[in-house]
Formats: sequence, structure tokens, C-alpha cells
Amino acid sequence: MMWKSRALTRLAIVTLVAIACLNGAAAQDDTTPSQAHLIVHKSVVEDQLVIGKNMTIKIDVYNAGESPASAVLIDDPMWDTDHFHVLGATRASFPVLEPGKSVSLSFVVVPKSTGVFSAGPSLVTYVAGTAAGSKGAEISGTSNALPRIPILSQLEEHLKLALRIGSVLSFGFCRTKEDWANGSVVFLGLVGLLFVNQILLTGKRAIAANKRRKAIAELTKDE
Repeated sequence: MMWKSRALTRLAIVTLVAIACLNGAAAQDDTTPSQAHLIVHKSVVEDQLVIGKNMTIKIDVYNAGESPASAVLIDDPMWDTDHFHVLGATRASFPVLEPGKSVSLSFVVVPKSTGVFSAGPSLVTYVAGTAAGSKGAEISGTSNALPRIPILSQLEEHLKLALRIGSVLSFGFCRTKEDWANGSVVFLGLVGLLFVNQILLTGKRAIAANKRRKAIAELTKDE
């Protein structure tokens, strides 16, 4: 019986040692830095787009991983020269992007025609660094696509500015063309009522004046 008890004790000790080793390996794996992971965001700087005016495209790249990324290349080639003047380079490269750091690419395009602007995602390629400091595989990714944004004519821009000023002057009651159209109808109606009221008042005053003249004439007739 004693040898069985010793065997069970040794087995329990071996099991505990194995569990401790596995837990230590798992903890070591958890503390191992992850490879580089780039997040790409594409945006338009201006609030509104107008034909013939500069439109700035900005592409931000952030390394959300825990290892450096090397040979980072940002490329945004999908611009139709029939509809846009492109000013500046639409691609840029960076040798290293450290963890927690960001880089950006900005360039200007000028719309040639009105309509609705939209742009697909930008492209990014990089080599992800590993925890040991060696280079990993080349990784490709894309940014978000830009939403549909109207490109205004210069007349529409001036109209929008006038509506913005009108909204301030009207204390926020008239903000759109429809609001101003409805407001003009009400205004013209009020002007019409005031005009009719003025005509009625003028008529009443004329009748009263005529009655006074007749009364004075009757009083002075006997004299």
C-alpha cells in the first residue's frame, strides 16, 4: 500500500509541475508583442466642395500594433483627370512606422464639374515587423471609402452662404429655400393686409372730412 501512496504522490507532483510550466509558457506568449497593424483613414478637409476650388484629400495611417512596420507605401491613384485637376503626389512612402505613431499623405484636387463626388478606398502596403525584430510578410490593406459629397456651382455656393446669413438674421426661422419661400408668402400677405387697411382708413378719413365740410357749410349758410 505504501508504494501505491508514493506513486500517487509523485504523479501529483509531476502534474503540478507540468501545469506550472504550461501557465508560464502561456503568460510568456501573452506578453509577446504583436506584429505591426496599420489602420488607414481617408477624409476630405473642406466642409463643402465647389467647382474650381481646392479640395484637400488627407490619408492618415496609424500603427496600432506593438512592432514597427517598414516599407510603408500609401497610394491613391483612382483620380479621373477628366473631372479633377490633381495637384501634388498621390502616393508616399515611409521607411519605418513605429508602434503608436502615425503618418499622413495630403494632396489637392480641383473639381472641373458639378455633381456628386465619391472616392474609393486608398491602398497601403507594408512589411510587418515581428516580436524578434525580424521582417515578416508584406501586408496589403485599404482605407475607408469617402461618402457621396455634392460638388456645388459658384452660384449654389453663394446661395448657400446667403441662406446661412439669412438664418442668422431671421433668428433661425428661415434656414432653407422653402423656408424663405413660405416666409415671403406670409410677408406679402401681411403687406397686402396693411395696404388694404391703409386704403380703408384713408376712405374713412375722406368720408369724415366730407361730412365735416358739409356740416360747416350748413352752419354758415344761414349767416
